[in-house]
Amino acid sequence: KHVLPPPLYIPEFEITEDFGLRQKNHIVFLGNLLQHKNVLQLLEAIKHLKEYNLTIIGSGKLESDISDYIEENDLHQRVKLAGFLTDRLITEVFLSADIFCAPSTYEPFGLVYIEALAHGLPVIGYGPSINEIEDHMGILCGYQLENYDANSIKTALIETSKLKWDRRLLHDYVKIRYSPYHSSKKFAKVIIDES
Repeated sequence: KHVLPPPLYIPEFEITEDFGLRQKNHIVFLGNLLQHKNVLQLLEAIKHLKEYNLTIIGSGKLESDISDYIEENDLHQRVKLAGFLTDRLITEVFLSADIFCAPSTYEPFGLVYIEALAHGLPVIGYGPSINEIEDHMGILCGYQLENYDANSIKTALIETSKLKWDRRLLHDYVKIRYSPYHSSKKFAKVIIDES
């Protein structure tokens, strides 16, 4: 009956103007390298977008398949398979990226999308999760995938790249909407309303 956002601790970090320090069209993925995370379709999309770079953070059963795909398609100059990274290094990668893309074919809530938005990144991913986040935040946060094939992901990357994103706004909205204070306030309201 009620969907309450999870409370998140959003660390402090500086979201600054680009000043040419970020790579242009730098995409980042963070997650377990499992079939439903759809990383091979993301790689297929990147293969056809010659001006895009991708950093894949995570490990899992498909790691060797992903590594083989990168090698077989000569993508090692544009795709980095980073493996497991510390929170500090993840923050560095997120702050150097332009877009977060996790084209999962399903996602229970999509906490990783919130983490990316907290770093000021627009997100591309599982439609229902992105829709729920946008409804809760009240602003456009990225691109909701309806199909999960490489061509749909490619289109999403191109369309999301065309928009001018206010990274500070994305960060600030997440900090407010998903703070422990805001979540506990909503929880208290539900309890009072139900009493």
